[in-house]
Amino acid sequence: MDKVKNVAWAVIGFLLFLFSTMMFIVELRDFQKTIQSEQTSPVEVAVTGKQVERSYLGKNQYLVMLSNGNEEKVSMKQMIGTYSEVSKEEYETLKPGDKIQGVMKGRVLYTELDGREAHKEHWIMLVVTVIYPIIYLVYQLSKLVVSLKITNPFTHSFGSLLKILLAVGLGAPMLACYVFLFSDLFRWIHENVGEQTYRIAEITDSRIDIGHGRYAETNYYLSFNFIVDGEPFHMTKEVSANDYEKNLELVKIRYPEGHPDQVSIRGYNWRDAVYLISYSWFGIYLCVIVITGLLIFAAVKIKQKKRAIEESRKQSRRKFRKR
Repeated sequence: MDKVKNVAWAVIGFLLFLFSTMMFIVELRDFQKTIQSEQTSPVEVAVTGKQVERSYLGKNQYLVMLSNGNEEKVSMKQMIGTYSEVSKEEYETLKPGDKIQGVMKGRVLYTELDGREAHKEHWIMLVVTVIYPIIYLVYQLSKLVVSLKITNPFTHSFGSLLKILLAVGLGAPMLACYVFLFSDLFRWIHENVGEQTYRIAEITDSRIDIGHGRYAETNYYLSFNFIVDGEPFHMTKEVSANDYEKNLELVKIRYPEGHPDQVSIRGYNWRDAVYLISYSWFGIYLCVIVITGLLIFAAVKIKQKKRAIEESRKQSRRKFRKR
């Protein structure tokens, strides 16, 4: 029975190795295509409007519209190629009629920021897909060394390298989650501490993305505008189900003085708390905190066990000496 289990685990491990290796190769090819597509002559396109896309936890994307009227629509409704992402600095300086530079990929304009974001996504996927193949190969090499009964200084190195790779494979995603967690936490503190500006915004569009499946979530979006320094400020914001249902034409908003891109919806109740708990990123953060707690608990227990073993050995040595 044990042999069957070992063979089954070996087959599953090898299949996962093949799958992750293929994913790495596919991602590497896509990355090469992305780089090649950027090696074209730059073009200039006129800006027709601007909009800020804001997530439920307050992360912003700054968009420039390349088609008239799109700034009043929910960004998720817009066709690919009718808008492009720019940096916050570019967003603040650009005005309707100004031109932005980028490269054309098919019918879509890609700005420099779009290119950097694409590169970052590719690098993340390359790292994720290559971790398991490296761990698998190191593990198989260490088994080969043991099976051949080769006694050399590299035997210990294989085990150490395997531990390091496992630690990196587990630690890197958790560290990234903690970076996002503290970033969201500091952003929330900044948005809710200090002088606030209150406005009534006019809702211009809305959208519900209905999730399917047992654990799928439904996302709610409102597009609205309000006046800042005599000019309309357009935003698409992800909101809770409660905020979506109670706002039909107007919505009460607030933001830190001088920062209209950091809008939050005024007023909270228990339904907002329920929505936050069910929100996907909140669940991820909670799982990471729980896993961290379990790892710390396990490390403490292992340390206590080692101390107990050492103490037991010392006592045995003392008894042996007395004899």
